[in-house]
Amino acid sequence: MNNRQLKTLLEASAATDTFKKAVENFENGLDSDCIAHSADSPKVKVLRVIMKLIDTYPQEKISKVNISGQSSCSGYAGKLSFEPAGVEIEFDWDCYWKAEKEGMTTWYGQPDQLKAAQKFGYQCFKKFASPETTDKPDQFKAPL
Repeated sequence: MNNRQLKTLLEASAATDTFKKAVENFENGLDSDCIAHSADSPKVKVLRVIMKLIDTYPQEKISKVNISGQSSCSGYAGKLSFEPAGVEIEFDWDCYWKAEKEGMTTWYGQPDQLKAAQKFGYQCFKKFASPETTDKPDQFKAPL
């Protein structure tokens, strides 16, 4: 996880100071009432979703997130909602898909998901959109 990148995103975000502090603490292994997530969700994957959220919605005064996701070897997919706006987002973080898309392969010819995850981090989202927006990959639109 790129700490400097997270710090830059938080500084540019209109999220509440309490939420920003909760995200910093979460990165350091501490839980918070501001960040609810599925019990079996890896923290690194939850943090990627939060980073994408504050990058996609920098103008929102985010105070709390609720993330319900399923983790796999190369992915993390589910739904999130954030307060106070109550916006719901469907997401699919998939480093295997990103490796395929970018032509990153291992020495044996398979998509290099590790390399894609390291290079693109929280930008490996195949989908990050509210249900009312398009289902096309790479279409990250905030609701009107």
